[in-house]
Amino acid sequence: MSISEQYYNYIWECVRNGLKNDGIISLKHYNRLLDNFFKNYKGFFDIPLYLRFYLIVQAFIYTTLDQIIDILMEEDDLKSLEGYFKELLKLLNELRRDIMQEAKEYNVYDKNYEKTLILVDILKSFVERLIK
Repeated sequence: MSISEQYYNYIWECVRNGLKNDGIISLKHYNRLLDNFFKNYKGFFDIPLYLRFYLIVQAFIYTTLDQIIDILMEEDDLKSLEGYFKELLKLLNELRRDIMQEAKEYNVYDKNYEKTLILVDILKSFVERLIK
């Protein structure tokens, strides 16, 4: 199973069951975003599925941006990471597709939808520039 497939499955597992520990997604970012959602909902499972998906994807993107920034501060040659970055692009394309499908299915094109798409596009553009 490729990295993009592992991450994709992990993200959807977190959407279904919540985030249990630090790792691919930072608990710090997850909890900060979750606090904002709890202003309108009592618990994680009260949040509609499409919003849980946006929450998890946003936390993943913030975590990944932090990790890439750390890599850039430590690495001079990014050539060895090209395979990882290509897998990340593949994942971002799949997440973007799912974001649009969730919005269409639930007929909700709100600020969370827009924000999540923008974040995916920012990270995608950033990674594409790292590969060039």
